[in-house]
Formats: sequence, structure tokens, C-alpha cells
Amino acid sequence: MKNHEKKIPLRLRSVYIRESKALMAQDFFPTIVGQNLVGEFRVNPGTVPPTIYDGVRPNEAPTTVLEFSPYFEFRYHRGVTPELISDESVCASISMQIALEYTLLEGKIPRLDDMDAWLEHEVLAQAWPYWQEFCHSTMLRMNLPVMRAPILDLMAEKI
Repeated sequence: MKNHEKKIPLRLRSVYIRESKALMAQDFFPTIVGQNLVGEFRVNPGTVPPTIYDGVRPNEAPTTVLEFSPYFEFRYHRGVTPELISDESVCASISMQIALEYTLLEGKIPRLDDMDAWLEHEVLAQAWPYWQEFCHSTMLRMNLPVMRAPILDLMAEKI
């Protein structure tokens, strides 16, 4: 069995935004037609171990909660080719850290390597639709050209 296929006893409990930012350079005007813009999507899955705490909700038994917090970012670069993008060429950016809380269904807290595989695959796959919607709607509100977040490639390099 491959590491990412290992099942660990966690159930998704809650998803929410922990942090979000939308920034635009003062000298960038999105309504100017024909600008040379290059889009860049980046993902940082976060770290293991996740935040672990005892969660109690009304009328429920106490449970162990694991919170994973991946970070997503989209950046538009101006006046460069994809090979030359850098922090200096960013003209607009949207970022979001999303919290995914899981309850431990049984037994003890999973091993670190099992949680790392869970983070890299299950957590990112479950967070990606929230990121896609947030990024798309924020682009519209910023009057940026809309670029759909690609299908998540779980084997891609992370930032």
C-alpha cells in the first residue's frame, strides 16, 4: 500500500478561513486592456504535526481535534515571461490560509509520517475547492482578469 493510500481514522469536522489577503500594487490598474500578465498559483501544505486540541461541542462527547492549515496563493506578474517571474514583478496577489479540522474517530493520534501523507493528499484535496471559489470570486471583486485555479496535482512541487 502506498503511503498516501493509508487510511487514518479522521473525519472532517469543519473548514474555515484562518487568514486571507488581497493586494494590488499602487501603480497597477486592472482596467487597462492588453497588459502582459502572467498568473502563478502556489501551495504550501503546512506542517506536521497539526495543531491538536480537545474539542467539545454541546451534546457531544469530548473528542480529539487535529487542525491542518494549508496556505494558497495566486499572483499576477506584470511585464515578464513565465521563466522570469519574481517577487518584484508581482502586481496583484490573493492568498488564503484555510483551517481544516478533523476529529479523531478511534485510537491514538496517527504517526507523523501518516499525518504527513494525509496532509499532502487528503487535506489539500478537501481544501482545494474552497481555495478555487475564494480565488475566483476575489479576482472578480478586484476587477482582475479571471484565471481559474487548475485541477490540483497532488504530485506537484510545493512552495
